Parts: sequence; C-alpha cells; structure tokens
Amino acid sequence: MTGLFFFLGIIAENFVLFLVAASSLPDEDDLRGGLVDLRAFQQKNSTYLWRLFLLFTVMWAAHGVFFAVAARQVVSLKMVLIFVVPLLLAGALAFVRKRKMQLLLFGALLAHEAWWTVLARF
Repeated sequence: MTGLFFFLGIIAENFVLFLVAASSLPDEDDLRGGLVDLRAFQQKNSTYLWRLFLLFTVMWAAHGVFFAVAARQVVSLKMVLIFVVPLLLAGALAFVRKRKMQLLLFGALLAHEAWWTVLARF
C-alpha cells in the first residue's frame, strides 16, 4: 500500500517541520549586533514561519486523507473537522500579520487539537 513516494512525502513533511522549528528563533547571524529584539524578529519572520506551517499542515492532511481512503472510510463530518479546521486555521495564520490575531488563531488550533486528543482518548 505504501511505497517510496509515500515515505518521501513523510521525509519532506518532517523537513518542513524542521524548517518551522529552525525559523522560530534567531541564529548566529542575527546575534552579531549583540542583543536581538525577539518581538521585531517575530514580526519580520512570522509570514515565513506560518506559511511553512501551512505547508506542513497541507502535507499532514494529505497523509491523513490517504490513510482514511486506505481504510475505506467515506468522507464524513468527523474527517472534515479533523483535517479541514486545522487547514483553515493554518491558512489564516499564514496571511494574518497582527500578533494578537496570530495568538488567537494559534490558541484555537491548540484547543482544536486538544479537543480531538481528548475525544480520541489518547
């Protein structure tokens, strides 16, 4: 069922997740001038970070749909809530520039994931 392209997709998905983590804090080049204003750094890099996160979310949802189709499940409201809501929230995060709105959207994303984790009894 799974093959080379599936595993290459998993590797690509994890690489994008690595890029998200790597872009979240300044690196050595940003520290040359001494202190770094993290608020200014976040404002400057937030579009890049959240668009990478959107790419990761699209890949994650594609893998989820692949497994749902492989299990012969039909598209249901549950499946839509599991995959579409994070995609919509990640898409909004990718294009919103205001920090307070980003915090609100990310909080909604965390609440959504916590809700599904509780429902799944993990």
